[in-house]
Amino acid sequence: MNDKAYFIITLLFGWCGAHKFIQKKYGMGLLYLVTFGLFGLGWAADCFRALLPVLRHKNGAPAASAQHDNIVDQLCLSLDPEFVSFVLPMIKAGLSWNRIEQAYRSSFPDSECEDLALRIQYVESYYSNSTEIASLKECGASKYRIISMPDHELCDICKRFKGRTFPVSSARIGYNCPPFHLGCRCTTVIEE
Repeated sequence: MNDKAYFIITLLFGWCGAHKFIQKKYGMGLLYLVTFGLFGLGWAADCFRALLPVLRHKNGAPAASAQHDNIVDQLCLSLDPEFVSFVLPMIKAGLSWNRIEQAYRSSFPDSECEDLALRIQYVESYYSNSTEIASLKECGASKYRIISMPDHELCDICKRFKGRTFPVSSARIGYNCPPFHLGCRCTTVIEE
């Protein structure tokens, strides 16, 4: 959905949480519906947030924060939003997986997350591939190729995409661009 359409939906139907339902944040959508958009305050704040990308595009400025929000929203569809919002800033700061894992375990000692390292790797891979695809689009690259690890641990999903080429304009992480799943070791390279 483009920024203008999202702003219009938020402006007209945000009081009942329509924009939250579009984002698949069903709990918040119900809360907005029951409380008239958090008594109008949440609705007004969301309208302002939805208007910013529209104004940036109108002025010709890049919508970098909108891209960041989109990455976070997409990651939250597959992982716990609290986990993503905790881990992503540390990944951006360049901390190692071990340091992030230690920070997470000390902040959430009751968490029994067995695949924590895989989840951190997934967020890091998702973020780095999102920024790589954005930079490929900016530099005018037309295609990318998926590279998979050539070993016995290669899963059926990654085998299906190994060596395939896709247009940069249609890149969607999890569909035709890695990571495809937790533990995915695929990456992309520019195709000339």
